[in-house]
Amino acid sequence: MKLFNLHIFKWFKRTTSIKKLSVHERGWLEGIINGEGSLMLVKQTIDTPRGYYFRPCLLISSTTKKIIDRVFEITQQGSICRREDKKRPNLRPFYVYTLTGVALRSLLEQIQLIAKEEHRLLLIEAIDLLPCIGTKQKEENESYKRLDEIRKKILELNKRGRQK
Repeated sequence: MKLFNLHIFKWFKRTTSIKKLSVHERGWLEGIINGEGSLMLVKQTIDTPRGYYFRPCLLISSTTKKIIDRVFEITQQGSICRREDKKRPNLRPFYVYTLTGVALRSLLEQIQLIAKEEHRLLLIEAIDLLPCIGTKQKEENESYKRLDEIRKKILELNKRGRQK
């Protein structure tokens, strides 16, 4: 059963970097990422001998499309999706901005976060450990142990504010 109804609005090819951001753009993005963003190292399953690869990712969600459009306008990278929760139809649809790979590293180098600074530093380290962003590596190497540690640490940090 599908949980979300997904509609792609914009999809642009990924390039190697984000343009140099102005002080105003950096500050605005830092606030949005600290408040509405999620920095993750996703472990994607694939049909290979190892069975997975790592994908660094920034997600920003909002029910206000203008906010997501502004993020895209500043970065000129990534994708925007519109999602609806089919199990709770009374909720408003929301929009998700996604940025991955080398473009994400370029953005992370230009910003400083308050609430998610440790996430940012761990994700930069993870991106540097990946042999080639966008490829599904077939052989195991030592960096995968560290990538798994980084992923677990980021998951731990993301749960830190939640109460049972």
